[in-house]
Amino acid sequence: MASRCGCRDMEQESDLVAVFPFVGGRKFLVASPPGQGFVVVEDECLANTRKGKQVLNVKMPDEARAIAPIEGELVAAIGENRKMLIFGLDQLPEMGRGSGVRLQRYKDGGLSDVKTFKGGMTA
Repeated sequence: MASRCGCRDMEQESDLVAVFPFVGGRKFLVASPPGQGFVVVEDECLANTRKGKQVLNVKMPDEARAIAPIEGELVAAIGENRKMLIFGLDQLPEMGRGSGVRLQRYKDGGLSDVKTFKGGMTA
């Protein structure tokens, strides 16, 4: 997550998943390849250290896979197998740090992406 002071301070082996300008007060859905994820408040991701702050706990060799701003009350978890599961955002915990809960279980492959959206129809 964009909690680092600048690219020059990142570890050599680190990769960016996404970058967002800090606005404050927003919420994000973070997830890992095995399909674990949770909601984190943007303010919880700020760090005052050169190396930033780890928000998503993963077991090696896994890494952060997706981060999406919360833009509605529904979550779409999309697998590498091209299958999608839609469920309510209220089923996910809000945490400052952790590995989260299972978004979707995958027999082969893992999570490809997550998105949130509004469920209402527009005319």
